[in-house]
Amino acid sequence: MLVFKLILGIVMQITILGVLLFLPAGTLHWWRAWVFLGVYSVAGIVATSGLFPRHQDLLDERFKVFHQKGQPLADRIILYLLFADFLGMFVFSIHIEEEFLKRELPGYEAYMERVRYRLIPFIW
Repeated sequence: MLVFKLILGIVMQITILGVLLFLPAGTLHWWRAWVFLGVYSVAGIVATSGLFPRHQDLLDERFKVFHQKGQPLADRIILYLLFADFLGMFVFSIHIEEEFLKRELPGYEAYMERVRYRLIPFIW
């Protein structure tokens, strides 16, 4: 069962990363993204292959969701605070970048008016 989870996990990571790269680009003809996916795939397979024979318990633990039944309340609070902090920093950094681009890049304000969703298509 663990081998199936490993293979499925690697395939899902590569698929999600590929969608996140190629969907906003609007094309599959982006050789640098293909190279990145290839390097990422090889690195993931090598790392997993190195851990699998000797540390199956570690890999099994890493496949668990971050919020588990019986987890202490303090751990859950810290996890959700870290997630909220990460999300807040992400939104804040995007806001700073947008302001910088409006100020420093000629024509960016016109681009902002023309393109509604600049980060995630049809969402943000």
